[in-house]
Amino acid sequence: ELIDKIKNEIKGDKRVYLENCKNNYPEYVEVAQVLFKEYYKSMLKMLDEKKDPYTLYISKAIKFKDENDIDGEKKYLKLAIENNVDTPYTYERLSLLYSKHKDYQKAYEICKKWFDSPYWKIPNMATTSLKLLNKMEKLEAKLNK
Repeated sequence: ELIDKIKNEIKGDKRVYLENCKNNYPEYVEVAQVLFKEYYKSMLKMLDEKKDPYTLYISKAIKFKDENDIDGEKKYLKLAIENNVDTPYTYERLSLLYSKHKDYQKAYEICKKWFDSPYWKIPNMATTSLKLLNKMEKLEAKLNK
């Protein structure tokens, strides 16, 4: 059954799971809505209440980015992550900022934090999750030199 296959993929090779999310999107979303029912419910509730991390933090981080204020942007990206933001963009962007300043350990830790969260398993996050997985593997290789 597909649900068992997906559970095994999640426990196993992240890359296989994420590729399958992209290639079999409708089926994987349908199963994800069963496996991660609480996530989907909480996401809708937060959006209704305007208490979602995007409204509270990401919009501010983007404003600082537009103003070329890297410190302000980093501050709000970190706050978003500390408050369990579910958007891979946040992790990707903060990791990029750390990498640009050659802080590869922090960049790696941000990528890892994404995969420690439950959000990477959500099918509509698969494309950016794959980018983060690639980045994390490159950073890991760089750190282990």
